[in-house]
Amino acid sequence: MSPLWGAFLMPLIGVVLLLGLVLPRYAIWFVLVPALASALVSVVYSYVVYRRERQGSVTA
Repeated sequence: MSPLWGAFLMPLIGVVLLLGLVLPRYAIWFVLVPALASALVSVVYSYVVYRRERQGSVTA
């Protein structure tokens, strides 16, 4: 499921990055915030899946 998150987040980040072209004064924020947010979402999601697997609630 984790690769599906990346497949969803990357195009979304691309759209947000395009806003930096329209608002060049704030372009750095349109780069940093989506990149950091996607990294945070990926880490949190991976941790949640890891905890579920350790508890045995995920069946393989």
